Formats: sequence, C-alpha cells, structure tokens
Amino acid sequence: MKIGIVVPSFEEIAPIVQFLNPKQEYIFNKLKWYKGIFNGLDYLAVVCGIGKVNSAAATQMLLDTFNPDKMLMFGVCGAIDNGLDIGDALICTSIMHHDFNEEFLTKNEPVYTSGGFLADESMVNLVKEEIEKNKFDFNVFYGRLVTGEAFIEDSRRDEIQKQFCPFCVDMESAAFAQVCALNDKPFFAVRTVTDTPKKRGISVFRQNLKIASLNVAQLAEITLNALK
Repeated sequence: MKIGIVVPSFEEIAPIVQFLNPKQEYIFNKLKWYKGIFNGLDYLAVVCGIGKVNSAAATQMLLDTFNPDKMLMFGVCGAIDNGLDIGDALICTSIMHHDFNEEFLTKNEPVYTSGGFLADESMVNLVKEEIEKNKFDFNVFYGRLVTGEAFIEDSRRDEIQKQFCPFCVDMESAAFAQVCALNDKPFFAVRTVTDTPKKRGISVFRQNLKIASLNVAQLAEITLNALK
C-alpha cells in the first residue's frame, strides 16, 4: 500500500521523521520530501508550509507524483472547545472551511455534496482500535475541525464556535481534505493542541509547539501501524 503524508512545518514533522527513517530526502518544487518504507507501507511525506494554498498545492503535487492509496495529515491546532487542553489530540472525523461560504462549494464547479469533508470511516475505526490499546498522557477526541487563513486568538472565536461547533481550528486541513475529495482519495487527519480558549496567543503556540508535535508523532506512528 502507498501512503501520502502531508505535514505543515519542519517542527511538526521532525519527530515523525525520527521513526519513519526515510531512505530519501530531497527538494522538489521548493518543498522538502521524505520517501521510504515503514512497516511494509510505501510512503511519501511532504512539508507543505503554512496556510490553505500551500496545503492544497502540496497535496495535489503528492497525489500527481505518487498516486497513493490513502492520504494522511498530521500537525498541530488551536482548541476552540473548552474541553481540550494543551497537548490533547483531535482525530478529525469531519473538516470544514470557516472562512469560505459553503455555497461556493455546493453550487459552483466542481460541485461538492457538502461544505464539510468526511474522513475515511474505516481508517478512523482502525486507528481508534489501536488508540484504545494504548495509554497516553494526553486525551484523544473525535470530531470536527475547521480551517481558515488566520491564527485565531480572540477575534472570531465565538463566531466560529457558534456557527460550526468545532473542537479545534487550524490553517491547512480543509484544503488538504478538499483536494483529497476532488481526487476521490480517502483521507485521515490528526491534530494536537498548542493553544486553548484560556491559554491563547502566538507566544503560547510557540511555547507548546514541541510537545504538541511529539504527541501527534505518537498518533502518526499508531496510525501507520494500524494501516499496515
């Protein structure tokens, strides 16, 4: 099986690369790529960069050059729901844009059935089974994530919560999910929390980026083991 992996930044992918032990590392179209085999799975991973355009471009490049069977995204996020704390993880069962009108997706070409994109149910169930066999020093949640082209501190937080009721927010996952949907590729995404409604701001994000990246790497390894 061939697996495509998209990660926004070098900080987020660093602990993942540690266990992937890639056979090749190279630059293509200004992006860093890692290629190898993990537990019998052929994989190609890319550091896409921050934001939806970078995420979409890298995802399409990966699909075009590698034609994976399944697509994975790993990275960090900000919590919108008060129930999540620093380091907690969200298995994204559905992903939406919070800054793009749903009608632009459902009433214009290419027409999508919904403004929300559903993660592959079989992958979610497989990973959930593996997660339940392990113990972590953080909590794992399942539910909706929303994406937009801004770091959310105070402005729009209440509006996003009221309109979408998400667990978390990030800047890449909806673009990744939309491109996967456009190409009829099943996807799965995991995000871990760097900041919360009570502990928020860029400085908090930077302070917790390492621990959140280590936590998402644990779940990335479990995910790949579940798919082998």
